[in-house]
Amino acid sequence: MDDESIKRIRSDEEGIHNKIRLVTVLVWTLVALGLLVGLHGVYVYVFQAEFKLAGLGDYLGGSVASLWSLAGLFLIYLAFLGQRLQLLGQQEELILNRQELQATRREFEQQNATLRKQNFENTFFHLLKLHQDNVQSLRVPSLGQNYVGQAAFKGLYHQFATHHKSANVPDADGHKKKILTAYRNFFAAYQSEVGHYFRGLYNIIKIINLSELTDGEKRIYANLVRAQLSSDELLLLFYNCLSEVGEKFYPLAEEYNLLKTTPTRQLLDKQHKDLYPQTTFNFN
Repeated sequence: MDDESIKRIRSDEEGIHNKIRLVTVLVWTLVALGLLVGLHGVYVYVFQAEFKLAGLGDYLGGSVASLWSLAGLFLIYLAFLGQRLQLLGQQEELILNRQELQATRREFEQQNATLRKQNFENTFFHLLKLHQDNVQSLRVPSLGQNYVGQAAFKGLYHQFATHHKSANVPDADGHKKKILTAYRNFFAAYQSEVGHYFRGLYNIIKIINLSELTDGEKRIYANLVRAQLSSDELLLLFYNCLSEVGEKFYPLAEEYNLLKTTPTRQLLDKQHKDLYPQTTFNFN
């Protein structure tokens, strides 16, 4: 819109310049004609006839004054054109200043966006590193052996399977009730390991969700997090999000497809997959 206004203003300016050139030529022409007519009157009334001052005055007042009065009108018009040209110049300057301010603001917003993204990435990768360090420090005894680091989730999943198998819940109460009971007992036994792990993972996804990134960028960072998760971590996350302690995590896990690559064949019951929307998983 501003570019079109500038084009229009410059077109008007060019038209005014053309008018000024034309009117200037007319003014000088009228002035020259007035001089010629005046000289002619002087020649006639002074040199070729008897000296008649009154006649010369009438002649000059009638002929020369008329020409110069017309030239004066054109000079007034020139002044008007000059003012019009000045106003157009001011309008153009205002538009150019506004464009410059807009460009400066865009540059400032881009710099702020870059800075915000850098701050986000610093926080994100710092939290991800702390989370990975927490995973590496895990020690879980299960089935007669010690599981260390990321392998600890295999032991934790075995322990959850044991609690699920021993959960005293009638079949009529459904799969969800049995999972809630089993996870409650499992969480009570392994709260120090599981609670710290899932709080860290939840907060990483939460800062992604609350950031000012675009939806596409948010999914890229969430995919980076998901890429760090082993199959056993995904299986345990699956049941954590169905539990009471993971109810806040469930919508974020769905939003960012964290369970997309969960090995559903390793679920404790194949019907457990039906507790999530069909779009949650790759069918594996």
